[in-house]
Amino acid sequence: MAHNKNQHFVPQFYLRNFAADPDRKSVNLLNLSRAKLIERASIRNQCSRDYWHGEYDEAFEESIKKLEGLSASIIKACLLTDEIQRLRHLKTFLSFQLGRTAFAAEAFAESRAKMYELAYRQPANENKVDPVHMIALQALGAPILLDLAACFVVNKSPVEFVTSDNPVALSNWWFRHIHRQRPGSGIGLAQAGLEVYFPLSPRHQLVLYDRNIWSVPKANSVGTIYLRNKDDVAALNERQVLNAQHNVYFASVDTAEHVLALLQACRERRRAEKVRVTEWVPSKAHPRRFVQPGTSEAAVTETRSSLISTEANAIEPARRVTLFSKRHVPRYDEHPSVAGAFRDLAWLQIVEDFRDAVHKRKAQLSDLDDFAGAHPLMHKVRAWKYEFWDEVKVARASRS
Repeated sequence: MAHNKNQHFVPQFYLRNFAADPDRKSVNLLNLSRAKLIERASIRNQCSRDYWHGEYDEAFEESIKKLEGLSASIIKACLLTDEIQRLRHLKTFLSFQLGRTAFAAEAFAESRAKMYELAYRQPANENKVDPVHMIALQALGAPILLDLAACFVVNKSPVEFVTSDNPVALSNWWFRHIHRQRPGSGIGLAQAGLEVYFPLSPRHQLVLYDRNIWSVPKANSVGTIYLRNKDDVAALNERQVLNAQHNVYFASVDTAEHVLALLQACRERRRAEKVRVTEWVPSKAHPRRFVQPGTSEAAVTETRSSLISTEANAIEPARRVTLFSKRHVPRYDEHPSVAGAFRDLAWLQIVEDFRDAVHKRKAQLSDLDDFAGAHPLMHKVRAWKYEFWDEVKVARASRS
């Protein structure tokens, strides 16, 4: 069907929150590769490709339309009230958006190609990625983010928030600059210290964070923070410039100078490659421990035995977001892998068991609450379990 040919990987309703005109049909953008300002570009032509979701599938398109429609109304309510509304749905939409972009699809393809070449010592013959498959994978992984706490940042400074063609930015200042006990990126969805940034308008941003590592002392009783410091806004905007694939979007043309300055400051820190794939071999001294081949610790064997790990390359912001205060006693689960520290291994195991049950058609995505509530590890989940049970009570009351 012709009207479904131009399919967006960042929804139009979202970009309209950053519109440059009263009719909300255009947006200002800075193309990063050319450092070029384009004024009032048509929103209809941004973040889209022909048949991005493949050939027209009525059921799939309707499911996306339904999700976007509900998300648009919830985000509108957040913007009107300066408060978080229906947080669980916002987390679901954020997770969906994270796996939906062209950047995500290209990162998946890059990962698969690098793994194939490392395993077989030759390039892959074919490396096509199905965006629908990517979205399905993200839907199964979405519950991992549910244990993150949230705050709602209301921008009272003279500088706008900006967004991009890859608007959900993951970062982990604690893992990379404080913990520093593993070489990984720190942005695995289950990792301790994870921060997630999602601008919703020039004046609003949803931030998710690990409550066991960080506190947000400036937030009010409903989780709202009023931000007046331009440097803090610049730190948040820097994450969008670092995370963007091609374009950064903003409402006021006056913001272009600010974005250009950020680009000039962080151009060398923008990712050249989206993922890192590493080969690991057994250690001479500790056979159950793995090290990189070619090092003095690597065991020499007649047969080739190795593991291959893959992880996303993290953005490298120069500025810490001062909204957060590190807890005196951070809590996390240590793990011997490259990931190093997980937020909550009990919750991660519940999510993995749920994902396995969905794969085996023993459960549906809508069964998460019942599945998690009955899981024998639920009592071991950290602070998130109290929020979980409160949400379950509200959901059950609404159904009765």
